[in-house]
Amino acid sequence: MIDRDSILGKRFGRLVVKDFEVVKGKGLKVLCECDCGNTCTPEWGDVNKGRTLSCGCLQRERRFGWV
Repeated sequence: MIDRDSILGKRFGRLVVKDFEVVKGKGLKVLCECDCGNTCTPEWGDVNKGRTLSCGCLQRERRFGWV
C-alpha cells in the first residue's frame, strides 16, 4: 500500500494530490486539485505514470491553441 504522506500535496503536472481512496474494483483513486481550480479523481496509476497531467484543461488548451 502507498504511504499516505508520500503522495499528499505532491504535484504531478498541473495536479496536486489532496486525498485518495481505494475504490473496490477500480483501484486507487486520487482527489486532485488542478491549477485551473477544478478538481478531478483520476486513477493513481495514470497520475503517477504521467498519463494524466490535468483535469482536462490542458487538452482543451492544446486543442484550441491556447498553449
